[in-house]
Amino acid sequence: MIYNFDELNFNVMSVDEFYHTNGNFKVIGRAYSALSLRTEGEGRFVINGKRFISKPGDVLFIPNNIPYEVEYVNSKSIVFHFENCNYTEAENITISNFAPIKILFENAMKEWKTRFCINGTKSAVYNILQTIADEKTPQIGIEDKLFIDCVDYIKASFCSPTLSLKQVCKKFFLSEATLRRKFQKYYNVSFIQFLSRLRFDKAFSMLLEGSESVSAIAHACGFEDEKYFSRAIKKKFGVSPSSLMH
Repeated sequence: MIYNFDELNFNVMSVDEFYHTNGNFKVIGRAYSALSLRTEGEGRFVINGKRFISKPGDVLFIPNNIPYEVEYVNSKSIVFHFENCNYTEAENITISNFAPIKILFENAMKEWKTRFCINGTKSAVYNILQTIADEKTPQIGIEDKLFIDCVDYIKASFCSPTLSLKQVCKKFFLSEATLRRKFQKYYNVSFIQFLSRLRFDKAFSMLLEGSESVSAIAHACGFEDEKYFSRAIKKKFGVSPSSLMH
């Protein structure tokens, strides 16, 4: 999958929003690749013999020089066009937590249109791909039930600001090195990255609801320092916490 392809290289050519009228189209292979987020409608693709139905919340990648057929139904999407991209597999990735990905795509498009910042936009692409990678849940075998129990405990306790790797290991009689290896094996992230993702997801949802203050939300999600929380939200989503509340 593109979000786990460590050797990914590309140059951003453009970022824009596209509306596609209803109909069937045959598209010749193009010299550039496309990474898109479907925000409305559907795109029903046949690419290299594979069929994809791209719905709102789905991220679609189409490699360069690959012809395809598509039927659009009231389609709207935000699209990155890449040149010199070395990933060659067409794929459609379904995202369960749509809102954060949508904001990342929208902010990248804004960055491109207002500042024409190539490095900033490229950084946004990597942030999007890492967010997708963090969101996908791995299949953990029954032989690792103890690790499943650890993950369940972390998911139930992540709002505690004192939760730590050491605390989890002590509770489940695991070494810190073993638990670190398990997170890398199954999630391709560190314990801290996994914990931060849980906290950011909850914070994002609470900020969109807007029913509590930024300070209250920060503390409710395990962040003891409101200023750090605000900086972290701005770095991850490109906007301040207060902006997400309106």
